[in-house]
Amino acid sequence: MQSVAFEDFSGGLTDYPLSAGKNKCKVLDNVLLRQYEGGGKPFTRPGSLIFDPLAPQLPTGNQRISTMFEYKGVLFAQTSQKLYWYKKSTNTWEDILGPTGNNAFPQATTSSRFTYGTWNFHVLLTHTPYGKPKKVYINNSGIPKVVEAGLPTPVITGISGSGAGHSRIIKLVFKVEYTTSGNIKFIDYSEPSLPDPLLSNIYVGDYPITVTYTSIANSTSFNYDTANIKLEAYCTVDNGATYYKAGEVDNSVGTIVINPPGANQAAKDAALSLLPVIYTSGGIVGNASPLPSEVVHVVDEVAYYGGVYDGTQFLEYRVMASVASDIDSVPSTFYVDLDDKVVGISSTKSNVVALGRFTTCRLQNNQDELGQGFLSYERISDTASCASGGGVVQTLYGVFWAGFDGIYYTDGYEVRKLNREYDRTYKTWTHDENGDIDYVKASKIQGRYSKQANTITWSVQKGLVDIDTLYILDLTYGIRENSSFTTWSGGAPFSPTAFEYVNGTLIRGDSRGYVLYHDDAVFTDPKIDTMLAASAWATSTIIYNITTIDYDFGTSVTRKYVPLVVVACDASTNLSLQITSDSDTGRVAGVLRPIRSKSVIPWGVDSIYWGDSGIPWNVGGLVHEKRRMPHGSLRCNYKSLTFTNAKVALVSSDKLGLASINGTLKTLTLNGALLFAPSSVGYFVALAQDNYVIEYEISTVSGGVLTLIDSAGNLVDAVGMAWVVRGYPKGEVLNLLNATLNYEMFGPTQGVYTSAQSGEVGS
Repeated sequence: MQSVAFEDFSGGLTDYPLSAGKNKCKVLDNVLLRQYEGGGKPFTRPGSLIFDPLAPQLPTGNQRISTMFEYKGVLFAQTSQKLYWYKKSTNTWEDILGPTGNNAFPQATTSSRFTYGTWNFHVLLTHTPYGKPKKVYINNSGIPKVVEAGLPTPVITGISGSGAGHSRIIKLVFKVEYTTSGNIKFIDYSEPSLPDPLLSNIYVGDYPITVTYTSIANSTSFNYDTANIKLEAYCTVDNGATYYKAGEVDNSVGTIVINPPGANQAAKDAALSLLPVIYTSGGIVGNASPLPSEVVHVVDEVAYYGGVYDGTQFLEYRVMASVASDIDSVPSTFYVDLDDKVVGISSTKSNVVALGRFTTCRLQNNQDELGQGFLSYERISDTASCASGGGVVQTLYGVFWAGFDGIYYTDGYEVRKLNREYDRTYKTWTHDENGDIDYVKASKIQGRYSKQANTITWSVQKGLVDIDTLYILDLTYGIRENSSFTTWSGGAPFSPTAFEYVNGTLIRGDSRGYVLYHDDAVFTDPKIDTMLAASAWATSTIIYNITTIDYDFGTSVTRKYVPLVVVACDASTNLSLQITSDSDTGRVAGVLRPIRSKSVIPWGVDSIYWGDSGIPWNVGGLVHEKRRMPHGSLRCNYKSLTFTNAKVALVSSDKLGLASINGTLKTLTLNGALLFAPSSVGYFVALAQDNYVIEYEISTVSGGVLTLIDSAGNLVDAVGMAWVVRGYPKGEVLNLLNATLNYEMFGPTQGVYTSAQSGEVGS
């Protein structure tokens, strides 16, 4: 008898199991790969808990969380127009409102897609379609504040005075000062006012000069810090070309009087010439505010804005760059137009990469504060697509992103596709049932990097409603065209529409406004129910699935006799493992007898008396079991194995006694004084009255009473009824070390025709 072992699963997922390496799998769901000597071993992903039981849901309630990010120790969550931050001192989610009480993103909706860039206690955020960029900064008290990125250009509405025979030119500038954490002071200036074609800013009279302007007001659409914005007036001397600061007033005043000290006009000009000059002196370009943009990224103290609206045109192909060290000052000449829609922007080792809908470019920024130089691009791929700005991930290795047909990588010079062996399944996540690109579904994809785990995770929509699956790239096994990927899922309660890694911990926000986190010591997920308080939620089993390739045992010509599989697992919990055999790619399926290991007592299990020193908990070991192949699946040409949770009998009337059934109330009540375990919610009850065929899901547990789901109306009143509870046991995980198939070569797959020497077959 020969043997072959599946002991290295580091190849990850493949759509081509007949030609793949033995370390590949058809399915690797709800597992991560743990590196062992000799390969990668699949182990069940961590379970999850509510992030904060005191504040399980964002204050808006039952609203999709679209973006989460962490910066400088502060966790943020965005939903529609609102941005929240988690205040650790009070265990609350605090709404970040603008200076006059507006929502953080007045132009956003639940379908807006956000990108962000960070710099020096600042976060720039913008969103589709063509959102007005916002700037969040953390003040000295550690409190995040949100304001508009940049300041508007002042508009002069009138200049008045008396006299004649002079020529002085006036410019106005808005200014705002603020202090960030670390007591760092920032001063933002607007672009100087521009001449109005109907109202010249050239004044021909004497001092004093009264200038009126339009004050900045937020109404319900903006978040300017109007209370702290100042208006500065700059004026030239008579027939001069240098602008001197002639005065400053609060934004709200609406007028400013220019009247330097002096006995006459010449003396006043002399006094004016001693004052500070405007910041654009010497040819420095003006600080125009960022245009409405779809994506933003910050690198080397420069912010890049992609896909802009200039007030008249939607320039989806344009990238604009800010002034260095002034991320929300974007001169109108600092731009380059690509030949593709800009979907994402990122960087690697100071190489700025613009990701188009179907092309990839490297940007070159050689501009200085005088506007000299140029912003240009070089295309580095004509085939790599980008599905979502949120799906672009920056790492020390390079930039990774989700395209319409796969996951891509670039170091700034070359582009590689990393999941060529899983492209068929991947395309179903970005295309509709007709095979056309589904831009809405694809735009939901987000990606995040975990330095601790060395993995990149993308959220994708596998089903019909919203994000429901995580697609994980394990960088431990290299960056290559057939890189190592696994998936996470969790049924209807699992809807990770936004997520972030904080110190290696995955924190996820979902479509109903809840925030959860994953913990290696937790082996279940909450069963989210918006009708119940989070504290009353039941738990659900994490259903893992590992399905090997269709293995030919080294030859596809000869049939094999495969009677036995030997499985070795690291038992960190109890284990109920179901193995299924697939012979010849779906021709014959066989279900093996489940493997049940109940040697581990998990902490807190409700069927154990805690306090008995003779009962150790969480003491694992090695599970090493043999299982024979069922009749009909012994002979094959190819063999594939699936390892998943076993549905087993958990408790029955043999242990707890007979029960009474109330068909009207849909209840099962124990006849004696014994009780059901509260963890029974989500399991199923089968009754002797129909020979244990129909199963009823348990919706609630109250002592010795189960409330059952019976939508078909099959329950009838009964007493003294025998019963059994079945289900996929909660809190069990699989740490698969290896699976060994014993086999013998059986004979040729198909006989060779030898009877005819010439002519047609059968002649």
